[in-house]
Amino acid sequence: MSTMANTTKLRRPRRRFPEEFRAGAVRLVLDEGKTAGQVARELDLTESALRNWVGRARADRTKGRTGVTTEEREELRRLRKEVRTLRTEREILKKAAAFFAEEARLLAACGPHLRAMVEAALETACRLGELLSLQWRQVRWTQNEIHLPAGKTKSSGRRRRDSWRATSPSITCRQSWGMPT
Repeated sequence: MSTMANTTKLRRPRRRFPEEFRAGAVRLVLDEGKTAGQVARELDLTESALRNWVGRARADRTKGRTGVTTEEREELRRLRKEVRTLRTEREILKKAAAFFAEEARLLAACGPHLRAMVEAALETACRLGELLSLQWRQVRWTQNEIHLPAGKTKSSGRRRRDSWRATSPSITCRQSWGMPT
């Protein structure tokens, strides 16, 4: 068996170099005429990293005629981040639009008695079991609140759901069930 197959080349750990060091290495290649390979061996760098630095420096020196300048690279980075954010926001808005369209279809399909329960579910984000176990004394119509007693919630804790619009169909429904308004 070959000894070549048993040996694996260890990767050098990633190193960071100060900007002054990079500029000095680039100056040796561009201004003093040394080759990138020579300078890389002298400074214990990888030749590919040095060539990248030299290419960026050339682009900056020629104001973008030989490549993308540092300013353009920063702008590209910023714009790509902005595009990612906008795509995420667009996906959220698409889902929200679909949700509200589904909500409108759901409410349109409900009869007057069921509509009050569906509105309460949508407005309060109560769970099905919480809504089905509701009693009229737990509903505070004037404060737009539903009080859920301990043991009737999923977490078994006492909760209050605010921000429920007491809309006119709900009040009408309440009156049709014989409850005082």
